[in-house]
Amino acid sequence: MPQLLDGIANKINKEAIEKLTGNNESFQVKAGIFQEKPLLIKIGTKEGIHRDQRFYAYEKVQKKDGTQVKRKRGIVRVYKPENNSGVASGSTTPSKFYQVGGTKLYQGMFVEEKKDKGISFGMGYVAGGYKPLSGLAMAAEINLSLLLGMGNGIHFGVVLTGHGGSNVEAGNIFSGSKQLTSDTSLYKKVGSGSTVLVLYRDCYFGTGNIYLSPLIGYGWVGITIDSSSVVKYDNNYSKEAYDWNSKVFQFGLGIGFNVFPRVSMVFKPSLSFVPAYKDGNKILLNQKKTSSFADSGFGFDKIDAGAMRPSMYMGLRIRI
Repeated sequence: MPQLLDGIANKINKEAIEKLTGNNESFQVKAGIFQEKPLLIKIGTKEGIHRDQRFYAYEKVQKKDGTQVKRKRGIVRVYKPENNSGVASGSTTPSKFYQVGGTKLYQGMFVEEKKDKGISFGMGYVAGGYKPLSGLAMAAEINLSLLLGMGNGIHFGVVLTGHGGSNVEAGNIFSGSKQLTSDTSLYKKVGSGSTVLVLYRDCYFGTGNIYLSPLIGYGWVGITIDSSSVVKYDNNYSKEAYDWNSKVFQFGLGIGFNVFPRVSMVFKPSLSFVPAYKDGNKILLNQKKTSSFADSGFGFDKIDAGAMRPSMYMGLRIRI
């Protein structure tokens, strides 16, 4: 019981301090830049810093009237916090930081703590020949390094895509020995989309305005067709609604360019493996490709077989 009460008291005290320092500039952690390369600053765990914590870098500038003002020159994050809790003098070992945006930093500038939520949102478009993994895209991500204190720049997120089509040629599709569509069948409306969970790490260079993001992903992809959307030119073919879904395994390498301190333009080429996963599908589809079949981009030609699918995400990333 005493340990439980001590834990509750410490948690309340920590939350109160964080709320106070977050709203009062006088209580925010500040320190001068000790070394430029690598970026070292003489603060540590005694000041409460932790991995990926955000700081703004400022330069003091003198105006014509003689007054001094601070100008923001960059954004940095904690790379490796040093344990200085037992150091009483000023000879503490500096902590290592890395820059994620701004201009060149140098000795004489100072940094000031600016807390962030570690959340970012993205919106854009995924281009590719495989429509179930392309189309309009929305993304949401969280900074695991900031949340859990593990590594640096590690993020976990989800990417959603959606794509539709009209008057799509399917070719000959069978379910076992039963033929569902003919070579002349047209789908009035086809819906497809994907949900992919991604894990990636941002690797910054120089002043941090350019970064690379190697990524891996796992998710689901699907195609849905309603029976009313199928035009049949031969009454011998069945008129059934069906859908198809599969898993997707993805890997890629993104590159980002800072447009504003919290906004960047992102390009993520990736390669996805979509296996011929049929469990849970309403109908097991077998595509019989004919010479007159025109690939619609929905992947009907390889719907019963695994395939590698390249794609390119292009969009904006907004950090809050």
